[in-house]
Amino acid sequence: MNNVPISIIKAGLYVSERHGIPRATLLGRPSVEERELTGPLRRVSWDSFCEFNDRIEHAWSPLGGVEQFALAVNEQIPEILAVARRVLSPLQLLRLVISVGSWAHPRITVRSKLLGPERLQLELSLSDDWRDSPAFFRISGASLANSPRLIGLPRAQVEMELVPRRAVYRFLLPPSRTAFALGSEMASHAHLLMLERISHLQAEVSVLLRSPRGGSSTGARRRFLAWRGALTARQTEVLELVAQGISNRDIANRLRCAERTVEVHITDILKKSGNQSRAQLIAAFWGALG
Repeated sequence: MNNVPISIIKAGLYVSERHGIPRATLLGRPSVEERELTGPLRRVSWDSFCEFNDRIEHAWSPLGGVEQFALAVNEQIPEILAVARRVLSPLQLLRLVISVGSWAHPRITVRSKLLGPERLQLELSLSDDWRDSPAFFRISGASLANSPRLIGLPRAQVEMELVPRRAVYRFLLPPSRTAFALGSEMASHAHLLMLERISHLQAEVSVLLRSPRGGSSTGARRRFLAWRGALTARQTEVLELVAQGISNRDIANRLRCAERTVEVHITDILKKSGNQSRAQLIAAFWGALG
């Protein structure tokens, strides 16, 4: 059964190649095969994903380990980058990262508990019939701990308890540097609740943060396939790179064309898709993968 979105593999490959790690080091059975990246499948098996994580951990060990890998990948997650500049609370950002992870791995059980204004406990657990992956848990913990750095704050402190098929993390988040943080703990908690209800923040990534089992996912996928079929081959390439959070300049370098050409393609894609912004386009793309 295919369980993990292929876009997660592509993001890991992209940042690894940018740091000088050959993709051949990470691909090939029992890991993900090259042909799967361009084929019709949008998800890969959990076992292949586990092997990919093991290879990532080994390949990145001379470069700072999973900490550096997780930070590099965080900077490429489009739905986080689309709203990170607007998120005022480190706790809110961490919850956003957890929500995205729940969407990407819907069969992983996620439990969270607020221990205080800046403390959060998170538990991730796998089904008994799933292969255990300590590398996955270590990479996940590093990714979550580094998420505050996306908004200019220090890394969160984290304690991790790792047992077969389960990890428990206890995060101590850095203090917020916003005006809200100058109030009492009660005011800070009220601010968190208010942020969770601000609809315009969630609108840009609503497709991503909804459960993939929601009733609207089929309709969203149908609409996506309809306008995606109207794209040219080159526009489809541009769309897939945009969905990985890659900048126009890097897209131009990868496709060997002018940056202005990429801008024209994106404008045409927005018109054909009916989306108003790059973030909405990313949300439509990732939402259809569910």
